[in-house]
This record gives sequence, structure tokens and C-alpha cells, in this order.
Amino acid sequence: MLRIAVIILLCLFAAPVAAEDWQLHAVFGNQVVLSVDGERALVGEGETGPGGVRVLRISGSGAVVERDGERRELQVERRPRGAGTPRADRRGAGITVHRDSAGEHAVTGGANGQAVTFVIDPGTEAVLLRERDARRAGLDPDRGESVRVERAQGTVEGRSLRIDRLQLGHLARDDVPAIVLADHDLPRSRLGQAFLDAFEIEFDGGAYTIRP
Repeated sequence: MLRIAVIILLCLFAAPVAAEDWQLHAVFGNQVVLSVDGERALVGEGETGPGGVRVLRISGSGAVVERDGERRELQVERRPRGAGTPRADRRGAGITVHRDSAGEHAVTGGANGQAVTFVIDPGTEAVLLRERDARRAGLDPDRGESVRVERAQGTVEGRSLRIDRLQLGHLARDDVPAIVLADHDLPRSRLGQAFLDAFEIEFDGGAYTIRP
């Protein structure tokens, strides 16, 4: 009897299991950037994303998600601005990026003061740089740490580096992590969540608007 009582007490006072971390990072029309325990993906309304979490409804800057009968209402989380976080050099109107002739949302930004054309890619975690663009920005890929990157064409090798200063119009961020890929593996440099996730981003079906 004593043993049974001890087991019951242990069950009653055992530390609760930590709830899984579900986060909403951005909303783009009928799609959201959702992460579950660190796994992040671009998920459409009605689709199932990381960890089997399904996006039921998207509204404004929030979404209702569900898994195994557990339903949560999530709002886009904003990072506090401070040292090492994205900032705007001046407060003002947003930057609007329309679809180009290639069907992508491309815009000219700056990496370490050098002009680089980026494709806005909220579904990508990293900032991806073509080797040519990286060298123009004064970065030496040979000094970066070797990493493997999953692309549509398969797994490719890249080099992990940091950009001292990355700008998109009047929006800027210092010390941005980036991955450099060979030009034949990356036709155009891409601006992912490593830069975008602290800014307000709207998608109206034809253009992205990025605001501080």
C-alpha cells in the first residue's frame, strides 16, 4: 500500500511537460510562416505544416491553428528592437516590391554598401547569396563554415558567413547571417527570414510591402 501511495504522489506532483512552441512569424495573404519547435515553413490556409499543425483560418496578423483537437490562436510575434536586431534608418512609408518579368519579387538592396538584387523569399529561413554577389560585397566564401542546403534541385553545399550590414531601402540590419552558394546553384540571391522576420510584411496577391 505504501508503494502504491508513493507512486500516486509522484504522478500528482510530477513536473508538467512543457508545451510545444508554436510561433507565427509572418502573414502573407492566405499563407503564413509558422514554426513548431524550431521547424519553420510557409503554410497556406487549410494546409498542414511543421509538426502536423494545420492552419485553419488566417485573419489580419493572426491565424487559428490546430493539431489533434488542440486549437490555438496565434499572432505574429515582433522582436524588440535593439543591438543586433533589424532597424529602420528612418521611420516612414513601406517598401513595395512588385512581381517582375521573371515572375519573382526582386528588388535591389545593399550588402556591405554594394548593390545586390534580392528576391523576396519569406519561405526561406536564411539570406542566400550568389558567390558573385558575396565577393562583390567583400565576403570571402572560402573563410565560411561549410553547410548543406536543401534546394529544389537537391542538396547543395554552401558557406555560412555574416554580412556586416544589409539594407533594403531605408530598412537595415547589421551582422546578418547568410549562406553563400555557387552561382549555378542559385540564379538570384534571396532575402529570407533572417532579414525579414522583424519587419511588418504584407502581401496583396501581387506585391509585398515591407514596413519598419
